[in-house]
Amino acid sequence: MEAGYIWVLLLAMAPFVEIFFAIPAGVAMGLDVLLVAMVAFVGNFLPLPLLALLHERLAQRFPRLFGASATGARRRRGERARNLLVRWGVPGLALQAPVGTGSHFATPLALTMGADQRHTLIWMALALVLWSVAIALVSVLGMEGIQRLMGAGG
Repeated sequence: MEAGYIWVLLLAMAPFVEIFFAIPAGVAMGLDVLLVAMVAFVGNFLPLPLLALLHERLAQRFPRLFGASATGARRRRGERARNLLVRWGVPGLALQAPVGTGSHFATPLALTMGADQRHTLIWMALALVLWSVAIALVSVLGMEGIQRLMGAGG
């Protein structure tokens, strides 16, 4: 595997970088856009089942941290997150995750709020597929625009 694709994979695995920056970086490196999108999807999704498993283990070990017994500011933040999840559900949370909170944050958030693990991972995968396609398309169009500008100016 070419080193550029490894960089895309690693960028996509990094919280808050994820596919939003990994795909444009791969396209800017001149890598195959379809392969970049697939590698970025895998890199972004790969940690999510591990985060879900870690969440499950931590919830068993420290139930007070994941329950309604929180106080003060943590309770207010928890209520806001719960309202987001109640209002938009796991699909809404998942669809905004790649470009909003990041899927590495949204997955444990959904699980902490009581969402089903399998349901959450399926919606995260679907959202990542949709956003990977959209970001790849915009990245290609953006690179073509930049190349036109560079060609017209030189």
